[in-house]
Amino acid sequence: MFFDKVRVVASPTKPDAPVIKIFISLFSLNINNLLFSKVYLLY
Repeated sequence: MFFDKVRVVASPTKPDAPVIKIFISLFSLNINNLLFSKVYLLY
């Protein structure tokens, strides 16, 4: 939900901004990796 809001906010101002999309994708991947590592440490 948070990333959808960020995309909605970022898309009208700069419709073709690959840097923002790459930053959001990397940020989400980092969060997913952290969550996966925490779950992996729990088991």
